[in-house]
Amino acid sequence: MSRAAPRPTEAFALRDWRVDDCRGHRVGTVAAVYAVPDAGAPAWYLVRLGRYSTRFVLVPPADVLSWHGRISLPWDRLLIERAPLLYTVPGVVTEAMERDLRRHFRLAEVAGVRMIARRPIA
Repeated sequence: MSRAAPRPTEAFALRDWRVDDCRGHRVGTVAAVYAVPDAGAPAWYLVRLGRYSTRFVLVPPADVLSWHGRISLPWDRLLIERAPLLYTVPGVVTEAMERDLRRHFRLAEVAGVRMIARRPIA
């Protein structure tokens, strides 16, 4: 009997999971997951800062550790909280938003590769 391969949809079942920084300090919870169209992989996590806050930030899923309802991001809490703030859940992630986020998180641009997420999936 063959074993089933992991499905990309498992990455999108992270909604409402706790988000911690690289030191284990609580940052917030996952409010939505944005994906690259037709790729099936997450491009950005929308994190609600605090439990009942109306402030959100987008963070890339690079080097994310997840276990038991928690996600650990490889950045410090202050860097995450100082990302460009959103006060509503965006319908799409625009190129300008992505450019600002890449600059903020110091993500290298890969020539010819775009990770524009057009809509949330979770």
